[in-house]
Amino acid sequence: MKIGRTKGLLGLAALFLLGSQALSQNRVFATYFPTWLMGDAVQWSIDQPYRIPIDTVAKNFGQITHIMIFSGTLMMDDTRAPYLTTCGEWIAGGGSPNDSIDYFFNGIGNPRGGPGDWVGNDVATLITKAHAAGVKVMADIDAIEANLGWNYVVQDSARSQVFWNVCRRWLIDHDFDGIDFNIETGHNQSDADAGYIQRFFRIGHNTIPDSMEITIVPNWADGDYYGWGYTEDYIDYVFPQIQCNGNGWDPTCSSDATWGLSVIDAADPHDPPESDLKGVLWKLYNTESGWLGNGFDTSQVVPLIATWPRIIKGVSAIFDCFTYNYGSTNFDVADTSAGYLLANDGNAVRTWNTTYEFAYIHSSNSTVSLDYEWWTLNIGDEYYIAYLDEQTLDSLFAWGESIGLPGWCFYDMGSDAHANWTSNHLPLHNHLSTLIAAAEGEEPPPPPPPAPFQRVLTRTRP
Repeated sequence: MKIGRTKGLLGLAALFLLGSQALSQNRVFATYFPTWLMGDAVQWSIDQPYRIPIDTVAKNFGQITHIMIFSGTLMMDDTRAPYLTTCGEWIAGGGSPNDSIDYFFNGIGNPRGGPGDWVGNDVATLITKAHAAGVKVMADIDAIEANLGWNYVVQDSARSQVFWNVCRRWLIDHDFDGIDFNIETGHNQSDADAGYIQRFFRIGHNTIPDSMEITIVPNWADGDYYGWGYTEDYIDYVFPQIQCNGNGWDPTCSSDATWGLSVIDAADPHDPPESDLKGVLWKLYNTESGWLGNGFDTSQVVPLIATWPRIIKGVSAIFDCFTYNYGSTNFDVADTSAGYLLANDGNAVRTWNTTYEFAYIHSSNSTVSLDYEWWTLNIGDEYYIAYLDEQTLDSLFAWGESIGLPGWCFYDMGSDAHANWTSNHLPLHNHLSTLIAAAEGEEPPPPPPPAPFQRVLTRTRP
């Protein structure tokens, strides 16, 4: 929603001093709902954790304020006007060449048919139920590979206007509450591009209805690029991708450090090093650099963290250096897979690290195997699983409250979904909702039943 925002160092200082009390009226809890989650109750099982019925999602809204519908297919097309493609990947895979704003892509990993089944599909049902609960639903524009559409459109004012015109119609027709841009790699950051970015969002701000929001999901470090300056009046929220979820690996050992940070360095919570999640968050909210240094208000910057666990094989100690080889030595899985190993691997032990305040699972010699898409865990493998559990979330939330974070963003619902539970199908989402309700002074919901796969064998290690 396009509203005036009060800025200035005095306002920022007040927010830091007052913490959550100053932010209670604008607290944000956003989460991603990828299209590959769409399925019915028959499809949803522990073997297919990424299927989750819309009715189940609706029962777990809790304190969620925003749901991002993520297509997982590039949606900015640099080959033809109007530069928005809603089902380009389906077409590229041999489907009928129907690309229309009548559709919202619902094809990745989904057994349903083509565009005919995308009209009035699960997205529409989710929007209806979300609006009834006061939850906003954002259409996410997948521009992850910015060199394949984003740069081309943004660099030209006419193309930008054409793009925003069709987006306006698409958002209105499907009753979305705004538009979200997922921009990760390949976006130009020259002096000229700084002006292009500002112009692009100014055009969007002036084109879509005033009631709609514009949000962006960039890499957290992109806040250092001054080109984002002067866009803060056109963008409602920035969700910087941290996505480390407490993987617990020394970032100096990894070429992809932002995906391998430890959760929290408890030594000095208000002046942590940038090698852990607290340090990254501190930089995000530093008034001299990052997003705030480029003009964004504290209430606009909401960190995005991951709900998926990461399994890493071939290391013998937590924080050990490892070769970043996604799909081989390390792989991201659904929380159900981590739970399965904790329950069925006789050597798997959950450990709470008191120094960095996060939980992990370790097995020195797996007694079970797990064949997960293109990643395999064999009997006899040693592995660690870094994951975001409720105890870790408690610590992280408390620290966020202490510095006045405006909220949190999760990626995503699918990796948190538990089909085999009789209730509390989204445990991390529900737990964060409970924490938010308590912070707001609201009556928290009754506690959910315990997870059926939890083991009582837990070690605490300094």
